Amino acid sequence: MTKIVTLPEANRDIVAIQRQSATVWGTDAARRYFGLIMGGYEQIRQNPTAILTRRTHGFPSNYRYLRLYLVPQPNPQLRVKHPRHIIYYRIISDDRIEILRVLHDKMNHKQALNTAIGQK
Repeated sequence: MTKIVTLPEANRDIVAIQRQSATVWGTDAARRYFGLIMGGYEQIRQNPTAILTRRTHGFPSNYRYLRLYLVPQPNPQLRVKHPRHIIYYRIISDDRIEILRVLHDKMNHKQALNTAIGQK
């Protein structure tokens, strides 16, 4: 099974997303959004180069992303109506993927990814 490792920057992103969601929409909404992020992780784990994912332009070919609005949400009661975040990751090998960042779609992704991988 493919192992997913979340880098510290991505962990901080997720914590910030949960705090913001809880503050603005309440704890139930924050839990639903976290569940959607975990659903995105599972989609990536199952098939990191699936048609729902895209190559991250300006980075090596093993850098990809998945927009959360493309993640299936089978339970209508747990649905997130307008997810705006993107999971950025890199495929290290057939059995290891690193989650680099989880960013809002309006953020400067290139700068944030460079920070995550230690480049300027």
